[in-house]
Amino acid sequence: MYRSIGFQNQDKTLEVIKELMDNEYSEIRNSLHIIGQHYYNYLLYKIALENYNVLMSFISLCEKESEKSKKIDSKVESNQIINVNRHILNFLSAFRTFLDHHETRLKRSFGKKSDQVSEFKQATSKLFDDNLSYRFISKFRNYCQHCGIPVSTLKKTLKTDKNLQNYTELIFELDREHLLTDFDGWGAIVTKDIQGLPQKICLW
Repeated sequence: MYRSIGFQNQDKTLEVIKELMDNEYSEIRNSLHIIGQHYYNYLLYKIALENYNVLMSFISLCEKESEKSKKIDSKVESNQIINVNRHILNFLSAFRTFLDHHETRLKRSFGKKSDQVSEFKQATSKLFDDNLSYRFISKFRNYCQHCGIPVSTLKKTLKTDKNLQNYTELIFELDREHLLTDFDGWGAIVTKDIQGLPQKICLW
């Protein structure tokens, strides 16, 4: 089979740069596959990051709206609860998808018992052991997937600033007892973490 590298001229004709031997073609094809896998990983990472940024931007917007508000509007509050949960679910799903897809590709490329898979598991295990936020998010995704919505309570309190102007303080809360009683998949470590948190857990 004839294979070559070339480019298309302005007149739509193909100009050949180099004819390829079979081993050269195989090497280029393998390299393109590796680049494609890397780009796929990058896309999943960017999707997770973008979902996180959208979530934080929405929360920031809610806080700004609350600062300007001089009253508590139940319709606005309902929309904020719906949308913050939507954004959290999107982020948690993208977070888990990135990890699962990455591990699957490593297993398919190098084998289930390969050094690459072992290093990946060691890295995620260390993050789990060293970071409460990482291990909580890992388990919180399962909680949200199987039995509960992320945020059930939006606390708004009318306050007065130093200039005697009224404003609304906004807090998204989780209920510690609901987390513990509604889901039995936290594991011993994260269960202990949650037990050490306040009854009303402020997410931001």
